[in-house]
Amino acid sequence: MNISVIKGENGMLMMNPKAAAHKQSETGRKTLFAGDLNQKPDTVSQIRERAQKKANKIVGDVFGTEKDLDNMVQEMKEQSAALLDDRAYCAEKLQQLYGEQAKLMEDNEITEESAEYKDLELLRKERDAALPNSKIEITEEEQEQLDRIYEQGLTRFQMDMLEKDEAIRVYSDRKQAAEQGVSAIAGSLRFIQIERLKEHPMVDAQKQAEGIMKQANDEIIGEARKEGMENVDEKLNEVVEKAKEEEEKKEEEEEKLEERKEKQEELEKQIEKIKENTSDYTANESNAFPDYEKDMQEVVQAYTGKKSKADQELEKMIKNLEVIMEDIKGAEVDVNL
Repeated sequence: MNISVIKGENGMLMMNPKAAAHKQSETGRKTLFAGDLNQKPDTVSQIRERAQKKANKIVGDVFGTEKDLDNMVQEMKEQSAALLDDRAYCAEKLQQLYGEQAKLMEDNEITEESAEYKDLELLRKERDAALPNSKIEITEEEQEQLDRIYEQGLTRFQMDMLEKDEAIRVYSDRKQAAEQGVSAIAGSLRFIQIERLKEHPMVDAQKQAEGIMKQANDEIIGEARKEGMENVDEKLNEVVEKAKEEEEKKEEEEEKLEERKEKQEELEKQIEKIKENTSDYTANESNAFPDYEKDMQEVVQAYTGKKSKADQELEKMIKNLEVIMEDIKGAEVDVNL
């Protein structure tokens, strides 16, 4: 709120209504633009610190303006009180001077009908006619009477009365100026009060400050979300890479498992073949199969030299099968992991 105040010739503060602006002060109209917080800060505390400084400045500037206005209002009230005191003093002096003039008339036994008093009234008229912008005119007869008064000389009563008239004029003007000053200050104070009721600079400034802090918090949240998304992308990439590695490892394990299954099937075929050979050998043991018997003996000697070839081959095959089955089970567990 811009309120123009001028200082009169007597140093009195008075508001100039014509020059008073009916709008909020520049300080009170400050707003925060999105570009002000556009730069990425290094830390969350820096965002809040910068926003807090802006908010404090807006509130502080408006508070300073309001404080200055409060000081001015207080000064105007003090001046009004001083003017009222001066008005009372002048009124008292005027009453005193009027009393002294009445006493002069009483002491000199002069009434308003006396020739001396009428000459005094003519002298007063001449004085008032000489004032600037006066419309009082002196007639020829009155001027001839004035010439006679000056030729005879003013009486003591007339000089004392004219002297007290001058003092009365001074105190009357001073009293009138005080009354005008009090009236002007009262009008200024009413105007300020009305303008303050229309506008709420401190409330508006506080709202702007809250808006700045909210925008700062929104920026902090935005930065946090952005950083969070970057972290999510990074974690996702790690998971994808790890999944690829697990997939590749799983494929390798499956290949090994397939190979082991093939070996198992082949081993089972070999076991079945051995069983068949063993059965045939047992059934025809008394028959003449010298070459086959010789081969079996060589196989038995190659393994243990104690058990029959069929028993040792079968035992070996079963052990190999058990080892392979254990490997298969282990591979299945690894894949399930």
